[in-house]
Amino acid sequence: MSFLNRSLRSRIFLSMILLVIGASVLIVVVTVFQYRENTNDYHRERLIRKETAIRENIDYVIKNTSYAVETDKIPLIFKNKIYEIKDIHKIDLFLYDLEGN
Repeated sequence: MSFLNRSLRSRIFLSMILLVIGASVLIVVVTVFQYRENTNDYHRERLIRKETAIRENIDYVIKNTSYAVETDKIPLIFKNKIYEIKDIHKIDLFLYDLEGN
């Protein structure tokens, strides 16, 4: 039987079912999109916070060192501190000078 040949009651019922299914699909799509956006924003902000904390930690080490802050003294300044910073922040950390060394 065709959709138009059914009783009014059946057509209304089928229309409501299709409307509910369509609305549910739309809600799922919007929810997934919103969840992905929130997750990306959270991880981006978390990475920025971690970067800021590491920079502050490095600045603290540089300010409290007894060595002169020069490129050739960097290995001496961060001899053990780089491992402490790495362990505290649970991240692999590498320091390079402006030439990439």
